[in-house]
Amino acid sequence: MPEMYIRPLGVPMIAVYCIFSGLAGVYNEWILKKHYTESLHLQNIFLYTYGTLLNLFPAVVSAVAKSGSGHIFNPFDGFSFYTWLIVLTQALNGLFMSVVIKHSSNIIRLFVISFSLIVTSFLSWFIFHITFNMYFYVSFLTMGCALSLYYSN
Repeated sequence: MPEMYIRPLGVPMIAVYCIFSGLAGVYNEWILKKHYTESLHLQNIFLYTYGTLLNLFPAVVSAVAKSGSGHIFNPFDGFSFYTWLIVLTQALNGLFMSVVIKHSSNIIRLFVISFSLIVTSFLSWFIFHITFNMYFYVSFLTMGCALSLYYSN
């Protein structure tokens, strides 16, 4: 049976991800709550415009690099049904997270993300028959303790 494991490079990558995710979450919460009466959809348009422009730059550079070989710039080149499914689920995830952040807090968003990983692990166990190791149980116990501490008096 396949087993869940962590590679040595994964631990520092998780640490870097946590740092940047925390900073981005706090900044995003500050932006969304700064003008609380503003429409959430309008705020999302302003927030996602930056990401769209920053991601458009590598696409244009890649298209210019390919233009020598006779390719025409098509931003959707290589998209399949599964690619569109990922785009749709990530867009819905972004909208859901912005609602959570605007009406509660970034900490609640982190709990949602953490427990979605637990759900994903259980679905992987059910579908792919993976076995859980000590890291899964330690993380599950840690998240349970964090949730208990957060909501206790």
